[in-house]
Amino acid sequence: MLLGSDCEIESQITISKSVDPAEVQLHLAAIKLWLSDFVDGTIAYNPNTEDNTDWTELVDNGVILTPGNPLDHVMVALIHSKLRAIGGDIVNISKTQFFCDTSHGFSNTMCGDANDWLPTMTEWVGARSFHDKPWWHRSDASTVDLTPTADDDITVLPDFGGKIVDMMRDDYEPSTSTPSTSPTTLPHAEIIKPKFKPRVVTDDD
Repeated sequence: MLLGSDCEIESQITISKSVDPAEVQLHLAAIKLWLSDFVDGTIAYNPNTEDNTDWTELVDNGVILTPGNPLDHVMVALIHSKLRAIGGDIVNISKTQFFCDTSHGFSNTMCGDANDWLPTMTEWVGARSFHDKPWWHRSDASTVDLTPTADDDITVLPDFGGKIVDMMRDDYEPSTSTPSTSPTTLPHAEIIKPKFKPRVVTDDD
């Protein structure tokens, strides 16, 4: 059984005027691309569940693997951390608020670093891993981590597409039609309000 949730996030960003406006636009576009193409419509679930999840291979939806059940406070920590990783030093995600229509009117907010809320790579995957950081701390497009088998060469990394900003760089054309592209008028903050519909799987379902 799946619990369908219509979710919305608000992310507050801060930008330095010394940053190249074209890089700001590129990083914002990468953030929005990750949300629209890699989060919207995904199935979020805890890979350590005892339930059979082989059925996820039979659907076209993307997957978000979560440490623990994908409750609202877990989802906001994951999304907030991933957006900070994609934004890097160019676009600082200072606060993320998570709304969900299945949360009885409550919302969750995450500010600053989410490290205390999320496991390390060793806690998440184990002593052997392909990456040194979990997917939510990497700037690629991933929403999962793979656990290597005893025979896997962990120096051969799974192809998650590389840094999402670099993936977009060659094809991205920054807008020149708005005054925000000028260093003198670059805003200090912007609110990003994407809507998406992850399907949340819990042990109770």
